[in-house]
Amino acid sequence: MARKSQAPDQGTLLQNLQTLADQIARKPPQHDPHWAKSITESFTLYTRTSTVNLFVSMCDFLLAHDWPFPAFLDLGVEYHLIARDARCFRWPPPFQFLFGWRSLSMAAMKLESVPWEEDIKRRVIDALLRRRFRRASKHVFRFWLAHPLLVSRHEYIKDLSKAYRCRLWGVCVPATFPLLDFLMRDLLGTFDITTGVGHVAAAFDSAGITYEAILPGRGVWDAHAKGNKHLADDLSRDLRLPGIYLASFVHFAQLYYARYTSGTQLPPHILNRHAILHGETASWSKTEAVKLLMFFDLALKLEPVLRIVLAPSPAPPTT
Repeated sequence: MARKSQAPDQGTLLQNLQTLADQIARKPPQHDPHWAKSITESFTLYTRTSTVNLFVSMCDFLLAHDWPFPAFLDLGVEYHLIARDARCFRWPPPFQFLFGWRSLSMAAMKLESVPWEEDIKRRVIDALLRRRFRRASKHVFRFWLAHPLLVSRHEYIKDLSKAYRCRLWGVCVPATFPLLDFLMRDLLGTFDITTGVGHVAAAFDSAGITYEAILPGRGVWDAHAKGNKHLADDLSRDLRLPGIYLASFVHFAQLYYARYTSGTQLPPHILNRHAILHGETASWSKTEAVKLLMFFDLALKLEPVLRIVLAPSPAPPTT
């Protein structure tokens, strides 16, 4: 018999988020040149607010153009490129930033300043993110194959990788959703195949916990004004780098798993699991396939955070 479980209720979810905040490294009494460049490192290394804000800005920019946070980025390398470009900044000819010599953040800044129509900007952003993901795709698929949660899905992932390399977008899109739900069932501790990301998205939605409430800094200053749950009293209690990844995950989970009926008008550039698995094919494109693969990679990188946040009873504090 399938082991039944469900996403945590509102009270438990809020307590689990506070437990997560307790486990994130805070500012040490003495300066430490090392900083967290990944979710895992965030539990042992502190990241300065200025650095966090830099990646919050990137997250905001990408979300405004319907892209999840690129968890495949090496944040240390990205920060180095940002610092280098800030020291010797010059405006390249149009489209030169697509060739990868500039940091993603600086490319976004360039795009914001170019007087192009929004549709052209969106197409350029889509091309930029597709190119960045393709450059990292071998590493991404190797990471998936090496992850202990996906041992039983090796052949499936190899097939998905081959479909991506062969540009079979009509295979990549519908094939990625079952992987997402398989991952969520493991995190929720259930074998019930009717359980998936939708249950997690619904849990955050019913608790009133949104992107704005989770995002570092934003959740402190804007939570009360926007009517969101208050997750932190000051910056010393926000979720740092894990908050950026988690905020992007929650936002896109609620979009991709939104309720869909035959009369629903899907927003442009937005995937919907229910619509796709019932025959909607307009989103079976290269851009949407890469967005969904990036979303799965984001969810997998979030595994240690989601273990805490989705615990069925309040996660115990560390000793």
